[in-house]
Amino acid sequence: MPFEKAFKEIIDGSIDSLIAAVKDTSADIKDHQSIWKYDHAFDFCYGQTVGRISGLAYSVFVSQYRRQPNIEEQREINSIIVARAKEIREAMKHLRAIT
Repeated sequence: MPFEKAFKEIIDGSIDSLIAAVKDTSADIKDHQSIWKYDHAFDFCYGQTVGRISGLAYSVFVSQYRRQPNIEEQREINSIIVARAKEIREAMKHLRAIT
């Protein structure tokens, strides 16, 4: 089922908010590294950010439709996120210098 325009707008707005928040995560990197004991800080932060975006998108879906998305809907949610991949990568670029 193709999503309603309003649903896509909510997801896009949520992605915008999370992209803006990425710029403020640099101070947390050292704290996270001591807790989670990862070896590659940038990869961890990148995965964490994409995971937050994905989780938020799925939460919006469940909130709006009152059920879990089926496989086709999961693909559509992922395509909405992937369409913003360049923007997400660009927002994270500054973290490479400090990780």
